Amino acid sequence: MRRALVTSGVVAATIVGWRKVFTPWQKQWGATEDEATMALPGDESTSPPVVQVTRAITIAAPPEEVWPWLVQMGADRGGFYSYAWLENLFGLDIHNADRIVDEWQQLAVGDWVWGDRGRSAGWLVEHLEPNVALVLKTADPETGRTTSRDEGLGFEFQWTFALRPAPLDTTRLLIRERAAYGRRLTRWLMAPVGLVSFVMTRKMLVEIGARAESARRWRENDMDTQTSEPPKLPPAWFKHLFWRVHRFLHRIMGARVLWTPQSKRGWGAMHLTTTGRHSGEQRGVIVGYIEDGSSPVVLAMNGWDEGRPAWWLNLEANPDAVVGLKGRPERPVRARRVEGDERDRLWSRWAAIDEGLDAYAASRSADTPVVVFEPSPP
Repeated sequence: MRRALVTSGVVAATIVGWRKVFTPWQKQWGATEDEATMALPGDESTSPPVVQVTRAITIAAPPEEVWPWLVQMGADRGGFYSYAWLENLFGLDIHNADRIVDEWQQLAVGDWVWGDRGRSAGWLVEHLEPNVALVLKTADPETGRTTSRDEGLGFEFQWTFALRPAPLDTTRLLIRERAAYGRRLTRWLMAPVGLVSFVMTRKMLVEIGARAESARRWRENDMDTQTSEPPKLPPAWFKHLFWRVHRFLHRIMGARVLWTPQSKRGWGAMHLTTTGRHSGEQRGVIVGYIEDGSSPVVLAMNGWDEGRPAWWLNLEANPDAVVGLKGRPERPVRARRVEGDERDRLWSRWAAIDEGLDAYAASRSADTPVVVFEPSPP
């Protein structure tokens, strides 16, 4: 009896804490009381009653340097700067851009911002004021109209990104969600989305801020600093864990966790199988690549750590391998290290995608092999 009472008390306290403490905190994460209640551009697009959430962050860059990152959002453009690996578990094929791309800077009222690469869901641009606000609203691709609480599933959703100048040449980035429900069942079914929204939006705010601040620091550094101090790299343990997780997901999900160079990154991810130089067993790894004609091209850069990656050491002993690309069957290939003009040409192609490539390579004591995978000879 006593144990049951204690358990009931703990459950009750957890529920009260969740509703009274955690929920209000996550709905207003980073935002002041004034920011949470103030009118933002586009609020009138979704009339009351609504469920409103406002989250915010301070970015050490002016609004005009944050705006380009917002304009290029979209599954078929710069991504959403959140947990892409989680989004891609649902087949959305999203890849977050780490640079501003000129072709993605054109956006106007009435344009689509797609939520998946297949363009089966997304938002229409309702309001756009450069360097001030971007307002998106869920829409039906079949009708081309924004959704309404009085139709279909009884749900409408508005996504507002507002930039407010702040002292010391900084910016307050506010992300507001306004959701309206026409059916009680829909509102009940959407309740768990609140926690997901918090996790994904918090990541988005942090990543947009990090990108804008990094780009600003890079521009402010003189050329000597840029060439002598390479961009900061994640710790080795993180890189190794990332690729282990990616390899694990490939085992259970197959090619859905890969992507092609036609994505916004400009490079793809492929599965490479080599033969262990000591064990003779098959070894699989996920590596980044570009294509030269029909041949994948990979840099044996070991995450920019010292030493050669194990897969390259295996190929030096036995150049025969198997590659798996998204949307294509696995095929046997033979690895070849390129030199001279051919290496310079392919290295330049990689450098055009990754502006920090030369600086990263300069941080290593050894050169970085450029490897082409060509069809296996008959």
